[in-house]
Amino acid sequence: MDPRIYLILLFCLFAGATGNSDAEEKPTRFQIVTLHYDEVKEPLIIVIWIVMAASMKILFNHASFLSKYIPESALLILVGLAMGGVLKALHAAFTVYTLESKTFFLFLLPPIIFDAGYFMPNRALFENSGSVLLFSIVGTLFNTFMIGWLFLP
Repeated sequence: MDPRIYLILLFCLFAGATGNSDAEEKPTRFQIVTLHYDEVKEPLIIVIWIVMAASMKILFNHASFLSKYIPESALLILVGLAMGGVLKALHAAFTVYTLESKTFFLFLLPPIIFDAGYFMPNRALFENSGSVLLFSIVGTLFNTFMIGWLFLP
């Protein structure tokens, strides 16, 4: 006979032997999981946004007929408008669903920039390398000197 069956039988006997002898006593319940929504509200909403955007991107890539008529960025904008419309129809508290600038710049903008850079065609980048280098170097120097000049006493 399989040793796992012996283990299951032993467990059943042990569980039956330790049962309450008082029929009127209620069994003690232990709280296993608690959810403090105020503490996880912001990361939860960010995850929901990212999951919705990722699922729409996956659907967009599988539905090749859509790419002929609608650009991917326009589809994501339409999904955002639809989500906002659903929240407005449900009379949701918009203080929960507002996007703060800190949240956008720390959590949402880096994946957008990474996606744009990763899927950029190499040929287009190298054909325009002069413009890219000009704007990056001149733009960086301009921002550095302007911000430095603004902070002078």
